[in-house]
Amino acid sequence: FVLTILAIASPASADRLPPTGFTASAGAGLNLDTPFVEVQLGRRFVGAPSFEVFVDYSYGAAISEFSFQTFGVGARTYFARCRCGRIEVFHQAVMAFGLSASGNGVVENRQLGERVLGAFVTQGLGTQLALADRWHLALVVSTGYPVWLRSELVARFTW
Repeated sequence: FVLTILAIASPASADRLPPTGFTASAGAGLNLDTPFVEVQLGRRFVGAPSFEVFVDYSYGAAISEFSFQTFGVGARTYFARCRCGRIEVFHQAVMAFGLSASGNGVVENRQLGERVLGAFVTQGLGTQLALADRWHLALVVSTGYPVWLRSELVARFTW
């Protein structure tokens, strides 16, 4: 609702194309009630401005016993755009693998094979607001395996 109000209040060209090129994003949020941070580097193509591919890294606080990191690839498809040209709605999907911390306290120095968590597959919906020509702010909600429900706020720059 707030994003819609901001978009209506500011003049923008409705037929302006979204910025294309390389993207860098940083976000933070919650996986249920456990915090995580995420960084993505991607590419939004001139010939297909509604499509973006990216590599993804995230660090999550311990959900059970160990904190973990994920490394993966993903795609984002922008499927709706506000007539004001400032708000876009998108679907994203990420395929990653997880690696937990080596441990501390009672469980320390686990070997790499004991730390590999396997596949992380998530997908979700988000909305993105253009703050300036190349700066965007996005709200994303994702679910998948073994992620239960991730909500995050993301800042994105395109060059």
